[in-house]
Amino acid sequence: GCSGITFTTADVMYWHTHASANWSAASSWFDTTGGGGSAGRVPLLQDTAVFDDLSFPSGSITVTQDMPRIPSTFWDGDDHAHPVANSPTFTTSTICSVFGSMILHGNIGTLTASAQTYSFEGRGTYTLTSAGKTWGKDIRLYHPGGTVTFGDVFNSTKYIYVESATLNDGGFNVTVANYIQYNGNTLVLGACTWDITGIKGGYPSFNVTPTNTITANSANIIKLSSTAASGTKGFNGGGKTYGNLWINVTGITTVLLEGSNTFNDIKIDAGRTLQFVKDTVTTLATLTATGTGAADCKLACSSTDGTFDTDGTITGDHFHLKKTTATKNTTVVND
Repeated sequence: GCSGITFTTADVMYWHTHASANWSAASSWFDTTGGGGSAGRVPLLQDTAVFDDLSFPSGSITVTQDMPRIPSTFWDGDDHAHPVANSPTFTTSTICSVFGSMILHGNIGTLTASAQTYSFEGRGTYTLTSAGKTWGKDIRLYHPGGTVTFGDVFNSTKYIYVESATLNDGGFNVTVANYIQYNGNTLVLGACTWDITGIKGGYPSFNVTPTNTITANSANIIKLSSTAASGTKGFNGGGKTYGNLWINVTGITTVLLEGSNTFNDIKIDAGRTLQFVKDTVTTLATLTATGTGAADCKLACSSTDGTFDTDGTITGDHFHLKKTTATKNTTVVND
């Protein structure tokens, strides 16, 4: 085996520049805040990259993250109390692996919608704080044995892929196009709302395979709200227990529900259809389906009967059960 290898000691490195520059520009990195002591290199994976109140002496400065791998990055100073000033722009030009936390700040002027994927890797417990910014890139978690926790509300126009990690929403609301969780991972859902805005591509809009772990607060809501006029909108819960599911889609108004999942409540808005995959059992405490005379709610199964397994109440106006059976002590109220 290898021996006699000495790794560089972890360091805190500070950005300081008067003009737009690439992350890879060693001349923009310093050993102390405000441009003191030239580092002579870019931050390594064991380091911490810091942007603070002295990083941008003037406005109209853009940092282009052009490195394939970066360490923990703070935009609010090394003590999280000295955020950047003068509204810098942060953009990316390459796919990148992040080995640590990413802490943005509201003083960032623009987080551009650059599409290159960010992959969170490593083995530790990290935080992703968006500070009110919307991500325009896929977020992937390759983080065996590690955890990524949202530090605030997370908004994205793209996908989240959990390849190998625990993702914890921190109890903050999440908006994302599609959520895909592969085998053997964990999702922790707090007392918040997940708004899934996309449609089914190769996977349902929300897709969890059966070998995953879901820890869901009973107050959690997963809301399917796509407005797409074509495509399939789907929820595959992997046979797990969730808080609440809300069918709020427009455009194509049928949602395919896959897996024998358990919910506190399923809410179906007027004019929507919830379609069950054949031979599945959906267990829930209550179902609320509030249609109108012009826009009924519909519960249907794709082939042979689907089943509601509930001791609760199905409550609503103008809804239909088609190829779907309610079992146990179920009270059906349909005005």
